[in-house]
Amino acid sequence: ASAPPALAGVVSISGPDSAFLRGGGYDYAVLDPTAAARRIRSPLLFLASKDDSSVPAASTGALYRAATAKDKRFVVVPGSNHGVSLVEDSGAAGSRARKLIVAFIRDHTGS
Repeated sequence: ASAPPALAGVVSISGPDSAFLRGGGYDYAVLDPTAAARRIRSPLLFLASKDDSSVPAASTGALYRAATAKDKRFVVVPGSNHGVSLVEDSGAAGSRARKLIVAFIRDHTGS
């Protein structure tokens, strides 16, 4: 969130909001992803799995709603994968996630 304005964009995969971290008693709950999302002005893409048991899609949705960037998108794909597993999945959900990420990069970098 402290990167210079030249940042082309941010892709958040299964990102939790601050309330989820604090409520789960995580040792790293000193992080404040919700505050960070409010500071980012670059385009944002939030991806989540519908049935992710590690970080519920609703938590990623809360992070999306907190973001103040004008260019932001939140997509929930089927399945229960979390984080990199969501992208690595060999099924339709993984394929969709990869296509969304590639399109996001192309749209915001011109390459």
